[in-house]
Amino acid sequence: MTSRAPGRSYSGLSPDARREQRRELFLASGLELFGTLGYRKTTVRRLSDHSGVAARYLAESFDGSAGLFGAVYDRIHQDMVRSVQLSIMEADPSPSARLRAGASALLHAFTSDSRVARIKLVEAAVADPEVAARQRSSVQEIAAIIEFCLPPPLLHIDIRIVTRALAGAVIELIVAHHDGELEVSNDRLVDHMVALCEGAATACCQ
Repeated sequence: MTSRAPGRSYSGLSPDARREQRRELFLASGLELFGTLGYRKTTVRRLSDHSGVAARYLAESFDGSAGLFGAVYDRIHQDMVRSVQLSIMEADPSPSARLRAGASALLHAFTSDSRVARIKLVEAAVADPEVAARQRSSVQEIAAIIEFCLPPPLLHIDIRIVTRALAGAVIELIVAHHDGELEVSNDRLVDHMVALCEGAATACCQ
């Protein structure tokens, strides 16, 4: 039996490397276009023109523009979670310091790149039902991070309920800040996020 010859390289890149390169170009274009034009206005033609990759190649890595949007969203979300977790682990181990580090990193992720904020806070809710479901479940991840920062709960307290409520409140503050409803500085908003969590800790934790 003869083995199948590997695909020829082109410009020094193997077929797999070229496929990964095309995938990354589409992801970069997705971040830019979904984050500026929005999901509804980002056509496959626009993605192809922006990326410089023929439209027919989109299907080799993604299930259409919806699949690309989901991949862009997942990358943004994973980067955000890693940034928050790293900031917390590098902070002083006190609850207050960890809460402040995590809140600062989370807010920075939304305010440092307007494309990220639009994709996470606006487009995710309307682009695709599966992404919208992942967006809702991300509140659980924020709740878990808050729980990690807090002292152990009192015996009669279900900390999952407390941290889920806090996570929802934190996200609501970020959305209101993004929409211009809360005209305060980032530092001021972080102060209130920390105060909110510390108040809950005083009432519910040891």
